[in-house]
Amino acid sequence: IVGPDWVPEAMDPAFKAVVDAGIPLVIYNAGGLQAADRLGAMNYVGSDDYKGGVAGGEYLAKAGNKKGVCINTLPGAANIEAYCGGFKEGMKNGGGEADVLPLPATSFGSATAVAQAVKAYLLQHQGVTAVFTIGNVDANSAMNGITQAGKAGQVQLCGINFDETILNNIKDGKQACAIDQQGYWQGYLAVSILNAKVNYGLTVPTREILTGPGIIDKNTVELTIAGVKAGAR
Repeated sequence: IVGPDWVPEAMDPAFKAVVDAGIPLVIYNAGGLQAADRLGAMNYVGSDDYKGGVAGGEYLAKAGNKKGVCINTLPGAANIEAYCGGFKEGMKNGGGEADVLPLPATSFGSATAVAQAVKAYLLQHQGVTAVFTIGNVDANSAMNGITQAGKAGQVQLCGINFDETILNNIKDGKQACAIDQQGYWQGYLAVSILNAKVNYGLTVPTREILTGPGIIDKNTVELTIAGVKAGAR
């Protein structure tokens, strides 16, 4: 079984039951090596969520931003809390500072709710010039909020994951960057490891196989777009 440990309190009992039954388990996408070790899983494949946040914070701080905010639309989810915590550290490492704006879980995936929240926050906190989001849908919504606040070109945006709209926004200079987990790699490698173990008895001695974080910005976006067209991203 391959699974992400998004909410340990709710998911760990099921994962432990899998391991207790002698079924091979690989944790991927969320939870990190700590979850894999805690649950007795074979390995962890994915990005380091905290490091992903740090990368975004450092990038935006290096670009000259002194104050930022992480938009958290899933408060309590371990990987999301790690993103925002890492973002705060990354901004601090670059000489800036950041806060977290927690929104009701019902706002996750709601373009209107996120855009309105970002607009209101920016109008109330005039010194904030960097916004970090925990997913591509929220990034697109945040972009709308930045525009509605009259801050287009004044507030830089970076977020976890990407889609076609985000790649075009980066290409056009509307979005600063996206943090790439390389999700295709996560699923491919996790399933490959299990297949090799179950069918051939092969093991991977490397503990924690990281697929990110990587940064997509104006310098790498063209290659990323080419990768998408080729079906490799």
